[in-house]
Amino acid sequence: MESYTHIAHLLIGFLCICLSGYVLSHAPSTIATELQISEVSFGVVVLALATTLPEKFVALLSGFRSHAGILVANTVGSNILLLTLCLGIVLVDAGGDFDSGSVSAIELAFMWFSTLLLTGTAWYGGRWTRMIGVSMVGLYIAFLALEILWIKRVV
Repeated sequence: MESYTHIAHLLIGFLCICLSGYVLSHAPSTIATELQISEVSFGVVVLALATTLPEKFVALLSGFRSHAGILVANTVGSNILLLTLCLGIVLVDAGGDFDSGSVSAIELAFMWFSTLLLTGTAWYGGRWTRMIGVSMVGLYIAFLALEILWIKRVV
């Protein structure tokens, strides 16, 4: 009987996520138009944060409870899903005509370096994980600053 309650909670949560996804996919363009700001700027700042907050919450709770496996699986799994799902949708929509877009070498370097750092941390772990975590947060802040101020010049 208790398992049915958990399954019901899981299904209700899934339906809530589907509803919020629908709202998040339609509301930003309307809000950006009303505020007379660029849809790209609004999407980068607000939508990117809003869509990843639930998984960040799970990651924080996992970290505080010392569940490193859940933390890594959540982070890596969500990023792999987002990359394959979003890239798959773009490739289907592009109909085979897909160029490289505006991805810069700096963005690729940050992506590859952070991937290697996460892989090394997951494989070898040990006593350096806290220092690596702090450095990854620092790298993320540096990347956002470079992205906004220099690479894309959003501001």
